[in-house]
Amino acid sequence: MAQFQIFLILGVLFYFFVLISLIIKKKMNVRYSIIWFSSALVMLILAIFPQIINNLADFVGIATPVNLLFVFQGFFVLLIVIYLTSLVSWLTNRLHQMVQIQALLEKRVRDLENKIKDEGV
Repeated sequence: MAQFQIFLILGVLFYFFVLISLIIKKKMNVRYSIIWFSSALVMLILAIFPQIINNLADFVGIATPVNLLFVFQGFFVLLIVIYLTSLVSWLTNRLHQMVQIQALLEKRVRDLENKIKDEGV
């Protein structure tokens, strides 16, 4: 069990390293990485103290702790999908606003060009 625990801790540390390198390379925004760091912290705590997941599985009434991990993983993925969906919706609305603003600005430029052309300046 100790070898597997060490393997899990090393895996989580590698996960932290990947997250930090993505932030340094500016491939991930710090604002959006909070949920990933939170998941890594939870994984690290569970890797260091595996009895937590055993006690939680007993408390909830799930036969094996691994099944509880799958349930948690499903909820986590669901939260990420909801978050990303809300982000995409916000970006879609913002893009729609920007396109409208651009169209209005283009109309103003055309009107000014026509006015200058008509006045012969």
